[in-house]
Amino acid sequence: MLEKKCPAPLAGGNRAGLLQARHAVDTHEILRAQARLRLLDWKPLTRNSLRGFASVELPNGLAIADISVHVSHGKAWASLPAKPQLNSEGTARRGDDGKVIYTPVLRWRDRTLQDGFSAAVVQAIEADYGPL
Repeated sequence: MLEKKCPAPLAGGNRAGLLQARHAVDTHEILRAQARLRLLDWKPLTRNSLRGFASVELPNGLAIADISVHVSHGKAWASLPAKPQLNSEGTARRGDDGKVIYTPVLRWRDRTLQDGFSAAVVQAIEADYGPL
């Protein structure tokens, strides 16, 4: 994983403080950018908590397809695409509960970014198609 380079600390300051300050600015900027994401496609599909799959375009031009959107206990959320883990026979691995085990394809740096993206996707879908 790439690490950000941070300028040398100012006199009397500490490097950890600068890293935290830079992270806060980056997080804020990314959250603002996520609010401007554009919904490209919505394919409704109701199965258990699943409500469908979205495709979005981020402000930097990156298009992300197969974003699963779920609703449970009155809360809606969006998850980045994931792929099923395969066993030696090439079939999907299942956990003790019998559910397929997935591996993330993409991931956010932290939970704040993940939650902001999820909220932005849900908001975009609900703006065009109504409540999930």
